[in-house]
Amino acid sequence: MDYYQLLFSIGDLLLSHFDPQSWYTWTIPKPYHKFFENFWSIVTRKCATATALKNWYTEFKHGIYEVRTQLLVINDPELIEDVIIRDFSSFMERGFSQFDKIFPCNN
Repeated sequence: MDYYQLLFSIGDLLLSHFDPQSWYTWTIPKPYHKFFENFWSIVTRKCATATALKNWYTEFKHGIYEVRTQLLVINDPELIEDVIIRDFSSFMERGFSQFDKIFPCNN
């Protein structure tokens, strides 16, 4: 196992007591935070990452957490069209890493 993953997992466990409550005020559910519960099947390779993401999408349709970051999931087809086509340049961080030297088009 990568030492950085272990370090971040321990840090996430320690920071789980300071969980932001903002999504609870919007009634967006999130998985119960328990150490390795949400991604244990991915770590042990019992489940593919894409399958786990699909399962989380069907269970939590409005948003999920990616470690400590809240991710909003858009379900409305008209809103998806607005985000992908009309307002594409307004959404700078779409969850993908940018490697400027390899992919200069990302700038």
